[in-house]
Amino acid sequence: MAKRKIRPHPGALDEFLKRQNMTQTEAAAASGIDRKTLAKINRGEDVKEDTLQKLAKKLNVPSTYFEPPADDTSRREASQPDNPRFHNLMLRKVDAEGLAKVLGSRIIHWQLNVHTVDEETIPLLEQLEDAVKDFHRYLQDDLHWSKEIGLRGLLDRLKHGKRVASLFEELAKHGLTILGADYLVWDCQTDPDSEIPRTNYVSQRNVVLSVEAQPAQARRTTVWQGTLPPKFNPNSETTIITVNGQKLLPL
Repeated sequence: MAKRKIRPHPGALDEFLKRQNMTQTEAAAASGIDRKTLAKINRGEDVKEDTLQKLAKKLNVPSTYFEPPADDTSRREASQPDNPRFHNLMLRKVDAEGLAKVLGSRIIHWQLNVHTVDEETIPLLEQLEDAVKDFHRYLQDDLHWSKEIGLRGLLDRLKHGKRVASLFEELAKHGLTILGADYLVWDCQTDPDSEIPRTNYVSQRNVVLSVEAQPAQARRTTVWQGTLPPKFNPNSETTIITVNGQKLLPL
């Protein structure tokens, strides 16, 4: 029976080696996989699944680290890395404290990157969504407070965090963990009533939270980031470009 082949995520190996200050020669020595195969993996060419798993094990990363995003849509988007409206986002394992740091974002996008869950896990995941939603709402209100924050407000934050942490622990018993990351999304708006053509770029932070099977520590996914603003205004005499309310300088 032929062994299953899969297509790795292009550039994932190079990114890992840069963070570890390793060369492909050193990776080949550490993993026992020849450089020719490592080059194929980095280019995203088909390789045997057990080869990719061996590489992940030898480099001490999750077995899914070098694999492409799980859903077909993300996979198609990832195949077009030069499209500036898509962003290749790295999701990392989060705890309750880490979750609080990314929940200042405006919108939460959930992903379910497991194929099956047992009957006991479903209600836990539903409770987690509610707990995260409550924590998110609390943190959003907290960001807009202009008055002094009282002790009860600080205790409420602790209660929300403890509820989420408790659910994380329960999910871990069922072999699940949560990965997450926040990112910027840009909206390009034009003002048709302005005497001088005006384009406004406005950003907001969104967050992706993904339910994963342990021992996942990180995974890539592709997100829509809208139309990125230019760095300079190439036609400052005839148009006005603002980014979050600030006028762009001429080229």
